[in-house]
Amino acid sequence: MFHKNHFKLTSVWIMIFIRLAAGLYLFVNPLWGFFWFLMADFWDAYIFKHKARMSWREYHTLDKNIDWFGYFCMFAVGVRAGYFFPLIYWLIFKLVGQIIFIKTHKTFYFIFFPNIFEMMFLWYVVLVGQLGFDGWGKPFSFWFILSVAIKEVQEIWLHFLWPNYLRKFGYPKFLHKFGYEKEIEWE
Repeated sequence: MFHKNHFKLTSVWIMIFIRLAAGLYLFVNPLWGFFWFLMADFWDAYIFKHKARMSWREYHTLDKNIDWFGYFCMFAVGVRAGYFFPLIYWLIFKLVGQIIFIKTHKTFYFIFFPNIFEMMFLWYVVLVGQLGFDGWGKPFSFWFILSVAIKEVQEIWLHFLWPNYLRKFGYPKFLHKFGYEKEIEWE
C-alpha cells in the first residue's frame, strides 16, 4: 500500500519516533505527554502528506495506526490511575469507528464516532487525577456535553467540510507558501 519512497525521508522516521515517544511520555507526565501527543498528531499531516507526498488513504492508515499506540498508552496510564471503566467504554467506541474506517477507507464515519476517548483521558486522568478538578459534580455533565459538541464540530470540519473544500478548490493560496500543493492525491 505504501510507496517505498515515503520511508526514505528522514523526516518521516523522525515524526514516527516523535509520535511514539509522545505516547510513551504519557507514563512520565500525563499532562505534558497528552499535549505533545496532540501536537505531534497535528504536525504529522504536514510531514506525511506534504513532505513524503502520501495519498490521503496512506496518510490516514499510518496516522490511525500510530494513534492507536498512543491510545493504548493513555489507556494504560488511565487504568493505573484507577479510571478503567470511564475509559474502556470510549476506547471500544473509538475502536468501532476505526474498524468501520479500515473496512471502508472513508473518514466520514469518524463524524459518527468522534474521538471522545481522548477527551475522557484529559478529563479523568489529567484534570481530575493530576490537577484535582471536581469531575463528579453537576459541572461534569455540562462540560462533557460541551466537549462532545466541540469534538463533533471538529470531526465534521476534518472529515467532511475541509476535504470537500479541498476537492473543489484545492489548498488556499496562503498555504502554498508552506508547501501545500494545489493538487491533492485522494487515493
